[in-house]
Amino acid sequence: MAARQKHEASPQELADIYRSRFEGQSVYRKAVWQLLVRHFLRPYIPLNGSVLDLGAGHGEFINQISSGTRWAMDLNPDSGVH
Repeated sequence: MAARQKHEASPQELADIYRSRFEGQSVYRKAVWQLLVRHFLRPYIPLNGSVLDLGAGHGEFINQISSGTRWAMDLNPDSGVH
């Protein structure tokens, strides 16, 4: 059995993948995260706490949560978070 070679996506390939998967859904994603934060997650995150959002996408979660410090990171070069 031949071993598979690992392919690391270029920034352009990542941008194309994300664009094809998520384009045109920002209003829906924001509404979902607003609901999740308001009704489920808010009690678990202190207002003076810290939040790290790995795989933040376009920041729907991190932009809805209130905390003392917020960090977000994503591989998508178009995400706006680094």
